Amino acid sequence: MKAILFDTFGEPSEVLHPGEVPVPEPGSGQVRVRMRASPVNPSDLMVVRGRYGRLPSLPATPGFEGVGVVDKAGPGLLRILRGRRPGRGVAVLNGRGGNWQ
Repeated sequence: MKAILFDTFGEPSEVLHPGEVPVPEPGSGQVRVRMRASPVNPSDLMVVRGRYGRLPSLPATPGFEGVGVVDKAGPGLLRILRGRRPGRGVAVLNGRGGNWQ
């Protein structure tokens, strides 16, 4: 799957690059979302620069927010969150980053 990656912290114009990452499989209570749009927020850029309070292990993909379509649901989720089935539009907020994929 396509992603924007960084292997070292630094200025976004110098360290961000396109790449490929494995397609993740959703676990119990999770969904995989095919991202349609993800903003570039100051917090995303601070992570890339290594100046955010919580930094990812490298290599990493930035992005805390976005919108997309549920691509696949993990086991048990459809009973818990009715309507979050494949094909459904969703907003994605995630504290780990990775939405620029």
